Amino acid sequence: MNTYARLSLVLFIICAISAGALALADAATRSRIRANEEYKERILRGKALAGEERGGAVVFDPQPVEIEGREYYIGRLDGKFAGTAFTAVTNKGYSGPIEVVIAMDEVGEKIAGVRIKSHSETPGLGANATQIKYGDIEPWFLAQFSGKEAQEARLKADDPNGEIDAITAATITSRAVTNCVQEAASDFSQAWDKLKVRLEHGETAE
Repeated sequence: MNTYARLSLVLFIICAISAGALALADAATRSRIRANEEYKERILRGKALAGEERGGAVVFDPQPVEIEGREYYIGRLDGKFAGTAFTAVTNKGYSGPIEVVIAMDEVGEKIAGVRIKSHSETPGLGANATQIKYGDIEPWFLAQFSGKEAQEARLKADDPNGEIDAITAATITSRAVTNCVQEAASDFSQAWDKLKVRLEHGETAE
């Protein structure tokens, strides 16, 4: 084997080893990132359902219930059914899509809580949707949704019967989140009957 062939073989082996190492590293990193994302979303669902202080104690059934293309997560607190959490997306944010985690109470009638999963809104303006004011433990804007029925979750600036105050200088973001929550909570009533049947027969737990 001449020098050129030997060098080519060595280079090929080095490249193969490097590619294999990169593939293994990518697989391990991707798995870790996915696990971290799943953990963060589970915590968000728990906080939406039971608040900042008890959110981490919420246990969700291993598999969500899929109804008409949406995944509903059954949450339990102290061994009892606590409510349902799911994610909705609005494309009407000021700077792009906003992913919203919404939780409904154990009787399926009122919004238990809301959290923002992801957004690209303007810092100091729309991004204040997740702001926690001094002395509070909940994001003030999102806390307004807790305990309200779907029809009550409307922006005061758009509806005199609404009960949600907009974020200062961020009406577009406020409207996008509010309308997303209101529409998703209204749609939930259609899924609730099916969820109740599954809960009564214990089909959601594993």
